[in-house]
Amino acid sequence: VGRVHEGCRMTDDACECLPLLAGEELFDEQGLPRLDVLRHTLENGGRLDLPALRKLLQDTRKLFATEPNVVSLASPVKIFGDIHGQFRDLLFILDREGLPPESQFLFLGDYVDRGDSGVEVCLYLFALKLRFPTHIWLLRGNHECRLITTHFNFKAECVYKYGKTRTYRTFMLAFDCLPIAALITTPCAGSFLCLHGGISPEITSLASIAAINRFVEPPGQGPLCDLLWSDPLEEDPNMSCTEDELERWWGTTFVANSTRGCGYLFGYQAVITFLEQNNLTALIRAHEAQQDGFFVHQFFRRDNIRPLVITLFSAPNYCGTYHNLAAVMVLGGDVTAPDGGVLFDFHTYGEAEDTGAEPTQQQPLLLTNEQIEQPEQVEETAAPATVETIVPAEAGAAGEAQPVATAAAIAEQLLQPPSEAPKEAPQQLLVPAYAFTASPKEVPRLGAARQAQALQINWPVNFIFEFNKEETVTLRGRGGNGTRHSTMT
Repeated sequence: VGRVHEGCRMTDDACECLPLLAGEELFDEQGLPRLDVLRHTLENGGRLDLPALRKLLQDTRKLFATEPNVVSLASPVKIFGDIHGQFRDLLFILDREGLPPESQFLFLGDYVDRGDSGVEVCLYLFALKLRFPTHIWLLRGNHECRLITTHFNFKAECVYKYGKTRTYRTFMLAFDCLPIAALITTPCAGSFLCLHGGISPEITSLASIAAINRFVEPPGQGPLCDLLWSDPLEEDPNMSCTEDELERWWGTTFVANSTRGCGYLFGYQAVITFLEQNNLTALIRAHEAQQDGFFVHQFFRRDNIRPLVITLFSAPNYCGTYHNLAAVMVLGGDVTAPDGGVLFDFHTYGEAEDTGAEPTQQQPLLLTNEQIEQPEQVEETAAPATVETIVPAEAGAAGEAQPVATAAAIAEQLLQPPSEAPKEAPQQLLVPAYAFTASPKEVPRLGAARQAQALQINWPVNFIFEFNKEETVTLRGRGGNGTRHSTMT
């Protein structure tokens, strides 16, 4: 991390071989940070001296504390998802998007952990906030808390770079003051609620969010937890089900988020109810890695002429292994339709080291007042016309595919170990995970143990089942978009 000289020795006050930026160099006559000086120092592995660091963090904390739980913004706004300590990638994107006051930025949280430069990400964004308080807006993510930063690497990073844990505690106090949502109003396409995770059964209105005490360590349950941790039900494009099953799926409100262990998975009915009750056009969130940097959730509703939920992720090649793009969403950009539409545009980026090219602009989405107020009527909605197959892994390309039956039938079949378990190598079977998201009608048809196994698997990924000689079923899953991994027995 940074430039460490040979034979460097750490002390309680941190490594002394890296250049230190003093307060008189960092701050100007008005007490505001000099961005060029700070950036040069951080890019070259330098650090702030402790008084300068504490002043920057304390000034930012005081500024955050003056802002409401839900900050109100007017478009145009450029919106960022998770950053996760990828400082050089952040600078690469900011240079191409244009710094304030040229642009107005909203960040949806998760500035730290995973990457090794969470300190630099926070210091630079905090300095931008102090310099341009009405052009930079920062929300809290689920990683901006003591529990998660201790479990992952941000606390260790703070101690390594600045020695004593006092610096880490000062960061946490600043995180406690971050706003938790933003409401962006556009001139012709309504309002958009932005937050890190998702909605909650305990939150029915924007007033419910405004009433939350956010100046705390987020608890393991409750509305603040849900805002930071919840996810929309995932949409598997290969899901095949009957119209009745799809209707029941559309009726889903909230179910336990067993993958994360807290928060909820919210379905189409929960989203549409929340949007209608609060006169909102859509939700904009982060919290999940996306292969293309963004995902527009339609919940398989072909009668929707607007997105209901949009997920953004702004850390390219996440963790150095995902090979995903980063995305920045432009809401209500420079281009508007003659009849008063609003433009949704997505700029996508690779890693800073991999490309010097300009961002890729996706096909923009244009909404008008007429489309929002008078949706196109569709007489009937058909289920996705796809057929999934089950193919034994050892059969390879020559394996003979079999059509998938009902979820319960597949669960019953695959949870039974084979009559003749292989002795040398496990038998493997690739299975579409939605087969184990059994509907309430189908669950009772499974045994009690298998009911539990079926209901725990509620996110669409592809699984490989291995049947070993002890007849233990080991499940390894990787999300189709590379976002989630799981192993259970």
